Amino acid sequence: MTDIDIEKITKMARSNLTPTEKARLGADFVQMIEYFNKLNEVDVTGVEATVHPVSEQNLWREDVVAKSLTLKEATEQAPQIFDTRFQVPPAIELKEEE
Repeated sequence: MTDIDIEKITKMARSNLTPTEKARLGADFVQMIEYFNKLNEVDVTGVEATVHPVSEQNLWREDVVAKSLTLKEATEQAPQIFDTRFQVPPAIELKEEE
């Protein structure tokens, strides 16, 4: 994992990380890749693929009315709000036609 890789990943995630955080992220990525490589070494011959770890479906909890946040509580820590909604940058930036 190179510094260039870390820069690309943080840019795609729109994250502003300190150099210390980037170094830690790089080390974490290296550990994850090493672990994935270990998993690739495991012999899974005859092991059926698991689509979902839980075989039970539609386990519903009882619907209980609870206090919810007020509009002010929900938006007071948001960096930007527009009217009564959270305002976020676009996820996909479109290039304007020349």
